Amino acid sequence: MKSTKFVSMALACTFALVVGAVAFAETSKDAKTTPPTGDAATQAMMAEWAKNATPGKEHATLKTMEGKWKATVKTWMGGPEPQVSVGTCDNEMEFGGRVLEGTFKGEMMGSKFNGLSLMGFDNKKREYWSFWTDDMSTGGMMTTGTASADGKTITMKGMMDGMDGKPTEHVLTTKIVDANTHTFTIAQNMGGKMTTTMEITYNREGTAQSAAGTDK
Repeated sequence: MKSTKFVSMALACTFALVVGAVAFAETSKDAKTTPPTGDAATQAMMAEWAKNATPGKEHATLKTMEGKWKATVKTWMGGPEPQVSVGTCDNEMEFGGRVLEGTFKGEMMGSKFNGLSLMGFDNKKREYWSFWTDDMSTGGMMTTGTASADGKTITMKGMMDGMDGKPTEHVLTTKIVDANTHTFTIAQNMGGKMTTTMEITYNREGTAQSAAGTDK
């Protein structure tokens, strides 16, 4: 009698396990074909993030300025004629082609001068950005801006201390002349008028322009 009851209970348990397994399999199958609520939104968010993180044509423009450059620097310190000095700049694309990092070495007012620049393009904000710092200050300068229709002139604006030590609007303009030449100018608001205070012409090292220098 006990043996018959045991067999009956065993069969009942086996049946319950089989039914449960089938039900679980069906549930799992449905779970695979029907993503939980929120998955579509998450996938869209990840796709947008990937798009914003992927280097594009603007980063390719920055890459054209990669390499080693000879710099001819003109600075206006109040007189009609500029002071002229020379230097070098080593540009490299960093972070997987997202940021142009520049290391500048030259002279400023008769003293050695070293600076570091970073320049990139924010896909989400659709704007260029740059950061500059050097060994003649303990601060840094951030600017943002846009490019011309052909992408060869990048104009950025930001606030930086002027010659009088007061925060002043500055406009930074980079012009890509060709594969071996680009220029950089700084203008600042002086008495309500934007006045150019610095101009740098970069010639790629090893080219005829670099060997001959420039009169620009």
